[in-house]
Parts: sequence; C-alpha cells; structure tokens
Amino acid sequence: ATRLVNNWHKVLENFDTEEIDNFEHDNFNKLGNLPPRLTTKSFNTSKKALEFAKMANDTMAIAKSYYYIGDTFEVKQKDSAYYYYHQAENLYRLFNNRGMIGKMLFNKGYLLFYEGNYIESEIQVSKSLQFLKNSEDKKMLFSCYNLMGAIFERLEEYDHALRYYLLAKKELSNLKDEGVFDKNNSYLVSVSINISNVYMEMKQYGKSIKELKKVKSPKLKEEWPNTYATVIGNIGYIKMKSGNLFGVENLLKEALEVSQKSENEASVVYKLNNLGEFYAVIRDTLKSISYLK
Repeated sequence: ATRLVNNWHKVLENFDTEEIDNFEHDNFNKLGNLPPRLTTKSFNTSKKALEFAKMANDTMAIAKSYYYIGDTFEVKQKDSAYYYYHQAENLYRLFNNRGMIGKMLFNKGYLLFYEGNYIESEIQVSKSLQFLKNSEDKKMLFSCYNLMGAIFERLEEYDHALRYYLLAKKELSNLKDEGVFDKNNSYLVSVSINISNVYMEMKQYGKSIKELKKVKSPKLKEEWPNTYATVIGNIGYIKMKSGNLFGVENLLKEALEVSQKSENEASVVYKLNNLGEFYAVIRDTLKSISYLK
C-alpha cells in the first residue's frame, strides 16, 4: 500500500507547476469568473492518480483525486464535475475535514449558479459557509461571500446581495494585508462594480457612483483597460439613470473608445447600446438609431 501511495504522489508530480498552482488557487480564480486552465493532461493524470489511490485503499487520496477530476470537467461537463465534487465531499466528511467539505460545497454551488439554478446554488453555498465561517482561508471566504452576493443579485434580493458583497470586500482587504492582493488587484474593482450595480437597482444612485469613483484611476486604465471602460461607462450610465446628464456623453464615448482599442466585442456592443440610450434620452433620434442599429 505504501508503494501505491508513493505512486499516487509520483503521478501528481507530472502536473506542470502552473497547473498545480491553478488547482490550489482554483476557487479564487472562480470569483473573477476566470475559467480553470486545466488540460487533457490534467484529466489523465488525475484519473491515473485515482487508480493508484483506490488500489492503495487511501480514502484521502481518493477524495483529492475526485476533486481534481471535478475541476477538469468543470467548464464543459458540469454534470460530471458536480458528481466528482459530490463524491469528494462525501469522503472528506469521513474525516470531518471542514475546509475541504466547505470547498466542495462551494464548487457545487458555483456550478449550479452558472446553470441558472440560483435557489439550489444558495443552499449549497450557505452550507459551505457553515463549514468555512471560522476558517482562516480568506480566499474561500471571499469566494463564498462574492458568490452569495451574485446569487441574491440574480434573485433581485438586493439587501442580501449588498450584505454579502460588502463581506466579500472586507475579506479582500484582509487578503491585501497578506500580500496576496497584488497579483489579483482587479478583484476589488469587480466587487465594487457589483456593489455599485446593486445600489443602482436600489435607486441609490449617489452611493452607486461613489463606489465606482473609489476604484477609477489611471493605473486601472493602464493595467485593466476593459475593467476601466466598464467603470467609467457605468458611472456615465448611472448618472443618466439618475437624471444628471452632465458629462455623461464624454464618459460613455471614452468607455466605447477604450473597449474598441481592447477589441472586446461584447463590451463594445454594450457601450454602443448605452450611447444609443443616451441619445434617445436627449431626443437625438438619428444618433440614437445609428448607435442602436
């Protein structure tokens, strides 16, 4: 059995260093809606590791292999990913490994969210938080809070959404203190955009704009141009919704220009629609039609 366990570890050593890093940071990547960067090699390696773990009757190694296999299925075969995460969760429960149980529950909730099953997603993530609420894993706590915010935003329960987004933002501050924040600095902006959107839906336009102005900066424009375009475009759009049209046209046009330079087609279409809506508001029908067509 010892030799088989050693073989399990040896198989996992075949992962590239970057892939191992992706596994370790997978849940943190999810919060920014980044797809896991796992390959066929990852799947084959995980399957091989699972074989050795089963031969050695090593339950913990089997659980970890199920977890890794779930990650490889996550993008294209969500049903399979859910199955393997659930299998891993059941095994981690045998050891009362609260951190990994919480992580598997989060992964299941994440999959359900992107399937549009928000009620079931909320149930899974709530369970996850029960296991993680006293955890020192600030990344996982951030992931859970941020996903809960997104769930309640989709359900149009904006008070709850705001509460969880603010908790997520607080966890990001803790991550910044640990030095983890530097290479993930777009997450704070993403959370601020989420908070701003919720304030807008609650018609608290002043708070919505204020939240975005906190993160608007030349550095953001230089390092994350698409995100910068979203920030200034949203400021312009929210001002328009509030009835304050001063400076709106310039903000919306700059947002469009930045998106066009970045060649982000989906963002460009969104910015064109916003400009079309602006010109409809000021009753410039010809311009409105030219942007909306």
